[in-house]
Amino acid sequence: MLSVTSLLDGKSYSLWRRNLPIPPASCSSLREVVEPPADAQLRQETRRKTPLFPPIGTAKRVVLVRHGQSTWNEEGRIQGSSNNSVLTVKGESQAETSRQMLLGDSFDVCFTSPLIRSKRTAEIIWGSRKGEIIIEPELREIDLYSFQGLLKHEGKERFGNAYRQWQKDAENFIIDGHYPTPNSPVSLGSSGGRKTDLRIILVCHGATQSTEGDFAISGYEPLNMLGVIQSQKTAELLLDLKVNCIICSPRIASVDTATAISEVQAAADCLGVDCIPRDVEMKKMLELEVEPIIYRARKIPRNPFDFQLGLSNELDESSLVKLWNQSRIAWQSLLQELSNGSGEGRNVVVVAHPAIHVAFMAHCLGLTKEWMDSFHVDLGSISVLDFPDGAGGRGVVRCANYTAHLGRWSIPVTNTQANDEEF
Repeated sequence: MLSVTSLLDGKSYSLWRRNLPIPPASCSSLREVVEPPADAQLRQETRRKTPLFPPIGTAKRVVLVRHGQSTWNEEGRIQGSSNNSVLTVKGESQAETSRQMLLGDSFDVCFTSPLIRSKRTAEIIWGSRKGEIIIEPELREIDLYSFQGLLKHEGKERFGNAYRQWQKDAENFIIDGHYPTPNSPVSLGSSGGRKTDLRIILVCHGATQSTEGDFAISGYEPLNMLGVIQSQKTAELLLDLKVNCIICSPRIASVDTATAISEVQAAADCLGVDCIPRDVEMKKMLELEVEPIIYRARKIPRNPFDFQLGLSNELDESSLVKLWNQSRIAWQSLLQELSNGSGEGRNVVVVAHPAIHVAFMAHCLGLTKEWMDSFHVDLGSISVLDFPDGAGGRGVVRCANYTAHLGRWSIPVTNTQANDEEF
């Protein structure tokens, strides 16, 4: 059960989550729902044959609370990540109401955005509880650049097309030349509230000129123009991180993507990102090459980069086992590479086919091969694995299949909606 409270409208909502124990009733006024959605059975039948998540030993509850009314909420201004907006008297009263609603509930920890309006809401609700309040930067609101501080009608008048896109096509929305993501997924800091300086960044190579036939299986399929753009976008994003080593599959598409990342890292000083060029070691790893396994074993001959049906549904069992065993060998080599640093943080970029990245995420979480269908990654995407307990500890999947850096150059390529009718 996931209970959600909105402070601005005073309503409480409860969401059903399958396969988890139902928490015991509490003295909270949060409404409980004991029946699953009407289409739950249909959803279950149409799901891929993926194993259920292990049962949780004890009942767990996550309560999501929106911050109380802020000064900019009251004035009708666009807030974004601005920290100039604070709780109003009404906002503090709303937070106090939520505190009283939750008095009978026991919590282990409280996570809050670093923005003043959210921190203050958390402090009021948490009150005298002994557990700690953890400031989590990933909970911060997105950046809205020139929109921030404007009244909503001002934003519409000054930035008509951009404002319209924000409302109708948010995933492709650009303002001041930026995609308004809250934080770069590769920025250093905490992962789930814990500090980490060991990281593996999984980069899927971009789109290629050919994805079927002998050309694809030979390994000579280079990036097409879309793939080249995607590799450059990825290299630009990774400038936020000092990369120590790039390990790639020997396939041309992966090598070209890795080379683009390496060249941009080497130019960090010219680009004004670093005071000196970054010397990045680049290696090829044969175990990262899984395309021949996939192409020869597919039940349905199709694009070897398309896994909408899931690996277990498209590969025979022996091929799936072969891919899994090969990925395990590669995973151990990557962990060894991650631990090669001299006591300092280390960032290893891995460029390869999406299928092996899916396997790596399962290895990271200590799962078996049956879990691979629980993950999906696209060409040109980035997934980030953190190791707050060291290379020998269990990793944390900080983000999976991140494509915001690609903008309209993700797949499928999107068209601008600037000329759409008024929303």
